[in-house]
Amino acid sequence: MTDPVLTIQALSYRYPNGEAAARGIDFTLNPGEKHGIIGPNGAGKSTLLQLVTGLLKPDGGTVRVGDLVMDKSHRAAIRRKLGLLFQNSDDQLFSLTVRDDVAFGPLNMGMTPEQAEEKTLGALATAGIVHLADRAPHTLSGGEKKSAALASILSMDPEILLLDEPTAGLDPRSRRELIRTLRELAHPMMVISHDLDFIWDTCSRVSLLHEGRIALTGEASSVLRDRELLERYGMELPLQLQRCEWCGGKNDN
Repeated sequence: MTDPVLTIQALSYRYPNGEAAARGIDFTLNPGEKHGIIGPNGAGKSTLLQLVTGLLKPDGGTVRVGDLVMDKSHRAAIRRKLGLLFQNSDDQLFSLTVRDDVAFGPLNMGMTPEQAEEKTLGALATAGIVHLADRAPHTLSGGEKKSAALASILSMDPEILLLDEPTAGLDPRSRRELIRTLRELAHPMMVISHDLDFIWDTCSRVSLLHEGRIALTGEASSVLRDRELLERYGMELPLQLQRCEWCGGKNDN
């Protein structure tokens, strides 16, 4: 059996005011797996992402990426393995052109200009935005910015993708294009989202976070069909499943 690429064990964290945000979280991400993290507002989803990336220091428990445990000595090495897509793309794009933004990571990893250009063009092609290479990021639409931000991560060859509310602010067409791109990527992904339709379309497994704890983990096709379960935690069936009920048909993941 293949070992997980990301393992979280007994992770706990309290905010400075004493409120518990993570209460003994256990979680694993397997190679090639797209794993959604869902839950109501205040469940601790964004805090979990900050703990995984080392932006916050846990009060207890461990985060392990491959064979490396997140601590001061391994933080830099682990972050090179992680590609974090921010909720707000403007926080991730800061150069004069999209090409410069996508090349920034490879150049700062010590690649030659030629190597960085190769990585940049490959990432732009994967994200479907080669035609935007010389555009200024501030002139892009929300969907184009999201694709540029994703390309800026892919150019650094991360082993794991971490996505924070990736569909926030996207129009339907941009959302569909993002889903298509993510489906084609082989990277294991930890996807935090309120958008259960997006989770349905992209993730094979789901963990439900509630009050800082993983309440359950299961196959997305099972969890997201369970109306009673979702309503118990303040959520609703994905809209496409609701429509399926209305028309009396079936919708398979």
